[in-house]
Amino acid sequence: MKKSITPLIQQYLEIKEKYRDAILFYRLGDFYEMFFEDAIKAAPLLDLTLTARDKDAAEQVPMCGLPYHAAAPYIKRLIDNGLKVAICEQMEDPSFAKGIVKREVIRVVTPGLIYDPDMLEANQTNYISVILKRREFYAVAFFEFTTADLLLLETKDVEQVLSEIRKLMPKEMLYEDGFLPLHILEQFGNEVPFIITPLSRENFVWDTVKDRLLNIWGAQISIAGTGEHELVLSLLAGLFRYLEDTKTPISNVSMRMLVPSQYLYLDSTTIRNLELFNSIIEGSEKVSLIGVLDKTITPMGARMLRNYLRFPSISILEIRERQSVVQHFFEEPVLRNDVRQNLKEVGDIERVVIKALNMTITPQALERFVNSIDAVKNIKLLIKKDISLLIRLYESIDTIEDIKAAIKDTVQITEDQSIHGWFVKPGINRELDELKALVKDAKGWIRHFEKHERERTGIGSLKIGYSSVFGYYIEVTRTNLKLVPDDYIRKQTIASGERFITPQLKDMEVKLLSAEADIKNMENEYLKSMVSGIAAASSRILKTASAIASIDVLSTFAEIAVRNNYVKPITEEEDSIDIKSGRHPVIEQYIKDNAFIPNDIMLNSTNRQIIILTGPNMSGKSTVIRMTALIVLMAQVGSFVPASYARIGIVDRIFARVGASDHLAKGQSTYMVEMAETANILSNATKKSLIILDEIGRGTSTYDGISIAWAVLDYIANDIGAKTLFATHYHELIEFGQTHPAAVNQSIPVKQWQGKLIFLRKVVDGGSNESFGIEVARMAGLPLKVITLGRMILKKLQDGEIDSLGRPRLAQTDETIPLQLGLFKPGNPVLYDMLGSIDVDKITPLEALQYIVKMKEIIEKQKSGDKV
Repeated sequence: MKKSITPLIQQYLEIKEKYRDAILFYRLGDFYEMFFEDAIKAAPLLDLTLTARDKDAAEQVPMCGLPYHAAAPYIKRLIDNGLKVAICEQMEDPSFAKGIVKREVIRVVTPGLIYDPDMLEANQTNYISVILKRREFYAVAFFEFTTADLLLLETKDVEQVLSEIRKLMPKEMLYEDGFLPLHILEQFGNEVPFIITPLSRENFVWDTVKDRLLNIWGAQISIAGTGEHELVLSLLAGLFRYLEDTKTPISNVSMRMLVPSQYLYLDSTTIRNLELFNSIIEGSEKVSLIGVLDKTITPMGARMLRNYLRFPSISILEIRERQSVVQHFFEEPVLRNDVRQNLKEVGDIERVVIKALNMTITPQALERFVNSIDAVKNIKLLIKKDISLLIRLYESIDTIEDIKAAIKDTVQITEDQSIHGWFVKPGINRELDELKALVKDAKGWIRHFEKHERERTGIGSLKIGYSSVFGYYIEVTRTNLKLVPDDYIRKQTIASGERFITPQLKDMEVKLLSAEADIKNMENEYLKSMVSGIAAASSRILKTASAIASIDVLSTFAEIAVRNNYVKPITEEEDSIDIKSGRHPVIEQYIKDNAFIPNDIMLNSTNRQIIILTGPNMSGKSTVIRMTALIVLMAQVGSFVPASYARIGIVDRIFARVGASDHLAKGQSTYMVEMAETANILSNATKKSLIILDEIGRGTSTYDGISIAWAVLDYIANDIGAKTLFATHYHELIEFGQTHPAAVNQSIPVKQWQGKLIFLRKVVDGGSNESFGIEVARMAGLPLKVITLGRMILKKLQDGEIDSLGRPRLAQTDETIPLQLGLFKPGNPVLYDMLGSIDVDKITPLEALQYIVKMKEIIEKQKSGDKV
């Protein structure tokens, strides 16, 4: 498209050239305008009318716009659609500009760098990640811009890289142009949940940014801790350069290396299977562990709780310190209530720092910040107790009296003040007070002038209005134009009439606008001073926010323990897990009348290292094994647990392989995914790990499945030594539990009564050799004909009349009559050959249906006497 080049459009194009991958919000008066391709792309996303500049010109310029003061929700919508927004502001007052107004981009907002916390979900983190690969090494950074939290990872293990990406789920990923590890993206199929941004190789050169980075982050970031990690330094360089390019101000960074040996490691499969943050079926956060535990009150507490679950502790000291605080709140209901009532008055003080650095904080937000600090002061007084962690939290809380005093001494939002948008208290600045008095008098004069002009002209509908383009004006409807006096000066014609000015009105306008501009400038200086104070105190504020978040989380653990009847677990280094009357923390919330059946679990590293759990479908095997993993996890984040008693030996990793899934986009069948997940567990589990496995080997033939399941059990028992819960329908594995000294058999029985199944949901010693699969199929609603035939075949198999292929057995021998299918009427060897030719590992659902259709045709032909 050939573009109409005016000075304004020329300026737009020059700025847009520097930000080609972003939607450019070009400030024009009171609006942000978008032109050309940006307008065409953004208009439908923002529900804006696509129009054109210079409509009468031969070559029109597509455009759309929005009010600058209401830009935030529009920016949020574009960001949610995976786009970036470059905000281009007027850098001088248009009234005094000579020629085209000077403009420049002041910020680039990206999905990973949202400058206004009000655009974010308060309880969620918002990470931008950077990934580099050199030879066999990966380096990954996760940076939460609004809280200045920086996590770094360096590893050869691609599974760990994938797990941390899935765990922290960044909104944007930066990478070295041409070197994005494609297998990382392949793990997400066709819908990668973050935008990817390439950076040139020179962005990752440490020496080019070292001095600037240390100058800005030096007091907060420990480069010494990464001195031996050259790849991590390159990563930091790339991140810092991107922050510079997007004009993202950062003055405080808290850096931490992610070392799996320093926290309980959870891979992404385990997080999904244990439903820590979302339910598998519904995708809902409500029906998940976080949905049960997140009764936090502050946004900081909600975010910290999620990090507790992402990185559970393996430190006995840290876990016990958290438990001691939880117990204190648990045993002191009045204290707990008082603390949590005060927490309700605490806003998101952690993200206030970012608002201050970006000059997006308002006087009203400053008032709320003061109220938050008052509540923080109350909390500090309440928690003073001789408990080690509480002492440290008490000492970490800074009531920021100097900042609070500066705000309280300056800011006052009264009804009269808010009408004019003022916030500086009267009596602080005499000149400012005089200007405000002049504005009030001028406003009163305008109201009096309007009344006077109505009486003088006899125009009852006459009104005085204001436009940012034309200033103050007198508006007269078309029917009253004959009454307009001679001293009125016509200014603008509108559809309903005319607008006029008078010398008197113009003189007052000049005085009024000049005074309002002076007031705005003077108050902005006060605002900048307070914002500078907050920025300077950022480390104190962030430290306080972290302490308040900890108090929120730990008091929440106590609150939930009281509500849900949890107990304090005993944590120790010994390799044992002993749970009495354990309950699944999520499922019990959805069973009425406290009808959840609790269960005992005992695991150790000697004679109960592996529990082989058998039992019918729907008996609750998956619930029991997941319950165990969740109780261990809750104990290691410092929470009380749903049980009557729990002694938890610290585990270093939890692995959960539960249920069936496939990955069609990668050409992987259910069985392939099952084996890949099992391989990951066997490669990474240690003696101190907890493994829960459900139905290993079910995705292939029976003999293959039993064989691989047996081999997996043997490898865990003899080569790894991890504590393991192994739920299975392969009754043959009971023999493993009977013969291996580290394994035991347990089961969940059912009772049959009047033709119905009663699920007891109770784990008992010994194995079970019944699955009741046909009865469960009946309960699920399969046709009666199918159920009847199924029962008949099962009885013949159990009585030895037929083999597993349905062929009749010869009496008192292991021989069978060849080529005769007991599942079909005699005389159909074609059907037998057809079934034998099917490769069940490769057949697709569509091909299976086609086989069924062919078989039906053969049977119909046989019935009619046709040749098959």
